[in-house]
Amino acid sequence: MEIKKRVVYILIAITVILIILNAALGSRDNNLVEKENAEDSLTRVSIEKTFEKTLSDYGIQPGWIKKEKKSKSKFDSLKYKYKIEIPT
Repeated sequence: MEIKKRVVYILIAITVILIILNAALGSRDNNLVEKENAEDSLTRVSIEKTFEKTLSDYGIQPGWIKKEKKSKSKFDSLKYKYKIEIPT
């Protein structure tokens, strides 16, 4: 009976240690993923500048481009919706 109690206590201690290690390593991994995503992400300004430069490269004149404010969306980081009207 004494051996069973000792085994149960040892298993409980191992479980607690594993839970603590899992939590510690999990938070470290999340920080690494956030740093990698931050390096790969682009700012809104850089996206808009690249888009406008691309339009300019294809000969789209600034007068043909209309910027419209967008409704806020938590999934979209851009502020404006672009409407391009090319004359006939």
